[in-house]
Amino acid sequence: MSDTTVSLGARDVLVDRSPGGEILLRNPDPLKPYPARFTERMEHWADEAPDRVFLGERAGAGWRTVTFREALGAIEAIGQALVERGMDGSKPLMILAANSIDHALVALACMHVGIPSAPISLGYATLSTDFERLAYAVEKVGPAAVFTNNAGQFATALTAVLPADIEIIAGSGTIPGRTVTPLSELKATVPGPEMAAARDAVTADTPARLIFTSGSSSLPKAVINTHGMLASNQQMHAQVWRFMEETPPVMADWAPWNHTAGANVALGAAVYFGGSLYIDDGRATPAEIRRTVENAAEIRPTVYFGVPLVYQLIAPILRENPALREGFFGRLQMLFYAGGMIAEGVWDDLRSMMVETRGDHIYTCGGYGATEMSPSVLLSSWDAGRPGIVGLPVPGITLKLTPVGEKLEVRVKGPSVTPGYWRSEEATAKAYDEEGWYCTGDAVRFVDPERPLEGMLYDGRLSENFKLSTGTWVAVANLRAQAVKHLEPLVGDTVVVGQGESEIGLVLFPILEAGRKLPGCEDAENLPELLARPPFREEMRRRLEALSQTGTSATTRVTRAVLIAEPPSGVEITDKNTLSFNAVMNRRNADIRALYAGETGDRFLYSQSANIFSKIG
Repeated sequence: MSDTTVSLGARDVLVDRSPGGEILLRNPDPLKPYPARFTERMEHWADEAPDRVFLGERAGAGWRTVTFREALGAIEAIGQALVERGMDGSKPLMILAANSIDHALVALACMHVGIPSAPISLGYATLSTDFERLAYAVEKVGPAAVFTNNAGQFATALTAVLPADIEIIAGSGTIPGRTVTPLSELKATVPGPEMAAARDAVTADTPARLIFTSGSSSLPKAVINTHGMLASNQQMHAQVWRFMEETPPVMADWAPWNHTAGANVALGAAVYFGGSLYIDDGRATPAEIRRTVENAAEIRPTVYFGVPLVYQLIAPILRENPALREGFFGRLQMLFYAGGMIAEGVWDDLRSMMVETRGDHIYTCGGYGATEMSPSVLLSSWDAGRPGIVGLPVPGITLKLTPVGEKLEVRVKGPSVTPGYWRSEEATAKAYDEEGWYCTGDAVRFVDPERPLEGMLYDGRLSENFKLSTGTWVAVANLRAQAVKHLEPLVGDTVVVGQGESEIGLVLFPILEAGRKLPGCEDAENLPELLARPPFREEMRRRLEALSQTGTSATTRVTRAVLIAEPPSGVEITDKNTLSFNAVMNRRNADIRALYAGETGDRFLYSQSANIFSKIG
């Protein structure tokens, strides 16, 4: 357990079990009042701490920053300009831009005057030439205008999909044949009564932003996030993470704002708690992760949010560099992770570095949530001392755990739950059960069914589980976690396959930098060369064999694997930096077929039955 002394909410839960097997869970701590309009918090901090840094972004060797007072002034000016254009709650603004100060100001200006903004994944404009998903997003959102940081960067994509009557607003750049309005023009607008009237008309039910789901298991849907959802969820955080109200958080974060973790958790925490968010220009990739570590070490965060892959990549860098380690952990109050389970080796390394740097453990918190819940549903208001525990219900949320086969599906009610999907009545209707509970499609289980206070474990997406040819079900989440545990740091994530087959297999994307640390592999120049090295193949064979031996039946034993000799493509990575199940299944279909058919080709296949790891072809 942690020796940390940060202030946390009570660890408590009320449990009601029905004869039919359903279980209701609720936090007994009543949810305290929260503002109806989320940007009331910007006004509060502009008055209480006007000169405190709200946002920072890299500018050369230093940081460009904006204070709360400066930010509110820009938000009101931009809001006035948007209202003058006739935009309102039925006419959204689409944002196609990387995280930046201007991006945040535009999004908050929309929010301030009751205009929903719709941040779009940059991959929609950069990872294809037909721009099918971008066109789909434009059609679904129906924007009155589009904002981008640099018009020239997305000129081809915007020209291809955007009707001529939709205004393009840009921080810089031009598009041949299109009029582009400089953002500076909007910032120069004088706020007037129109802005004030639109602001005052905002209620808790007013849409604040539209966030598209990742599309990892279905076509992306635009989730309506209302002001009440955002404010209530941050108040839930406040009652679990009490220290955030005592010490305004300082954060370095790269999570894109078209995803709920970046927009609603990190940026939302800066707004609600009067914190300072420094926009990390690194990324959770082997090539860019050092930049992420250096940025964090420089600003010395009090709170750090990340997914398991981030921690897997940063741990070796922190281990080898005491100065970066001290900067990262020096004043940290919370290390948070979601989106999967941290591998035990990474967890142990992080925890040991905390003790070496600080003399004790730092509160380490897991959680579970979803875009439709803005996002937090489960958090641990205690340091569990082990990875994987996603906690208990936050105040204001009620969970109904409903038996679905052998799993317990999470169904949710509360003020942070979405009213539905933007312009998708059919999808909205399907999202709720007959009693009005939002059905997540995710499963959880108790750490100890007899001791609910031990918390919950994530138990996977119901849609990703599959049957073998014997008709027996494979629980993918457990196998995925076991595989990562045995294969990290050589592999960061995996997709489990075997639908309709007699054996379970894995699709693996080795990490070149990790493989180079093996003796005899130090000078491997690329993944194909690494995979061809006997020491690497022998190490993978050994680990896969050990993983296979942990299985006790055909539904828990991995016996096959295909190693992909290239990094996953952009479409195969979600904004959470996890592998997209659907995208990998589609793009690697030939590799998966070869895994079971023994087809020849330029592939690296593992077969436990033959106890070999060899290149076929």
